[in-house]
Amino acid sequence: MYNVHSNRYGSKAQECIRVKGTSFTVERSAIANSPRKKPGGYPSIYKGCHWGACTENSGLPVRVDQLNIARSDWHTTLSADGAYNVAYDLWFHTEEVASGRADAAELMIWLCSRGDVRPFGDRVGQTVIGDSTYSVWYGRQKNQHGKPRYIAYTDLAESGSASNLDIKAFIDDAIKRGYIDPAWYLISIQAGFEIWKGGVGLATDSFAATVNNPMGAAPLSIWWPRDGAVLSGRQPFRARLQDQSPEAYEMFWSVDGGQLNAMRDSQEEGRHKEAQVDFDGWTWRSDGRRYGPFLITFTAKDRDGTIVRQKTIIVYVAK
Repeated sequence: MYNVHSNRYGSKAQECIRVKGTSFTVERSAIANSPRKKPGGYPSIYKGCHWGACTENSGLPVRVDQLNIARSDWHTTLSADGAYNVAYDLWFHTEEVASGRADAAELMIWLCSRGDVRPFGDRVGQTVIGDSTYSVWYGRQKNQHGKPRYIAYTDLAESGSASNLDIKAFIDDAIKRGYIDPAWYLISIQAGFEIWKGGVGLATDSFAATVNNPMGAAPLSIWWPRDGAVLSGRQPFRARLQDQSPEAYEMFWSVDGGQLNAMRDSQEEGRHKEAQVDFDGWTWRSDGRRYGPFLITFTAKDRDGTIVRQKTIIVYVAK
């Protein structure tokens, strides 16, 4: 389970979001902060505990030295308007439970930014994590808890979305730098948009995060359709979690953040999950030459019903 919140904290201006499942869209924003000031809001989705409000079956809080797996998928739609970042926000507390703000550290992973905004603190280095290169930032933020640490990693490739992101690798890097204490607790994983100005149209299309769940480390492979495909008539949706028996998990597909539609086990051309989809009625959106774009999200759940992986692709329907 996840919680979504608008989290307007640095501005009194209007900020409105529309929520649908694990997706949300910024529909209105009058935020107009200077890039040299703090952001006006952070509309986001989170797993774990935020100011004492905790989600169910999250695996959080967890002591850092007992964290074995922490991975996430996050598909976003960006906006041409305004100044903002697309960023994960991880919170660390000295105790297992935090009724207010976490008192130890905040670690952010900036996937991209627009409008000449930058992290708090100073740039202290550069590192390679996975297939991407990140600048590393560090500072101390003075508040009612003292001076908790702030660490940020900014993706130099400006990716904007994440697939099977190894969150633990960032935490491990911060530990090596002396910024995170292994005796602290990771209490939440958040993903959203820090908005300094505007931001209408920013959207989380799908989001999943897993902690200490081996199934969450299994890559989600979509066999068909491919991203950007133009479809017609009746088509199969085919996907699977690699190295996992299809009987060990459930798979669903959804369009534009709508209802989850179950997929069945199939052994045709290899073991996978499959659903037959009729595209003849997909005419509610058009770009002139074809219908679409349509956001198709594949969601994998373990047998306890916990979302372990999500992946979103864009397809079109032929006219």
